[in-house]
Amino acid sequence: MVMTPREALALLQSKFPEAIVADGYCRDLVCGKPPKDIDAFVTQSFETVANLQALFPTMRAVVGSGYSDMREIDSVYEVPGLTTVPFSVIVLKPEYQPRGRVLLHDFGICQVFTDSDPDDPSTYRFTQAFHDDRAKEQFTLVTCEDNDEMARSMRRYERLVAEKYAGWELVIPKEFGVLYADWLVARNLGLA
Repeated sequence: MVMTPREALALLQSKFPEAIVADGYCRDLVCGKPPKDIDAFVTQSFETVANLQALFPTMRAVVGSGYSDMREIDSVYEVPGLTTVPFSVIVLKPEYQPRGRVLLHDFGICQVFTDSDPDDPSTYRFTQAFHDDRAKEQFTLVTCEDNDEMARSMRRYERLVAEKYAGWELVIPKEFGVLYADWLVARNLGLA
């Protein structure tokens, strides 16, 4: 049986009360774009995998996703056929909480989440960086720690602009200038 995003999140919250849906699904709905997938975030505990398997018997681990090499991510699971778009559960390492993790999303426009109804933007919570980026139709890099994160963010920006955010500008604040310059050099040399 295919669930609504709200039903899927409610089911997940039955075992993981801290669960949220964040980033792309919420961002795309607010910006009038078709969502590609749903990413739900939970915190790792001793029984995480057993609880997920009890809820979603068809789930499977995802290796090599855009999230799998991020420092705060423990594991990623896909639940085939749960909702009309692909549904993933991103398991955060124990020291990270889903709501706080929203502040680690690379671009301001991605700092949005809901713990209620993913299809109802009136339930969303936004950072000021989200509001600023949406108003100016831009992607402002707000967090980036190293060259790997810069490369991942730039690939993501290029994909999003090509797929559905044509014309949205990239804004790189001064504090990320060296990392951005390194990425440009690597890209021009065919290394990024």
